Amino acid sequence: MGSAMPKQFLLLRGKPVIVHTIENFQRCSSVDNVLIVCVREWIPHLQGLVREHHLKKVEWIIEGGETVHDSTRNA
Repeated sequence: MGSAMPKQFLLLRGKPVIVHTIENFQRCSSVDNVLIVCVREWIPHLQGLVREHHLKKVEWIIEGGETVHDSTRNA
């Protein structure tokens, strides 16, 4: 998208896209926990968003891999 920031952290209606997504999981009674795979350099930023927005179902934040396949395997 031409931004230095990953697209999941771009703002949409005043909140990062990933926060909107996780909030939907927060409201879903059939989801107990959420695992997020994230690029290492952005994990602290994501952890801050989880705290700031009180995203209680986020149980794990896992470092991504070199490829999408590696990230999936890490998860």
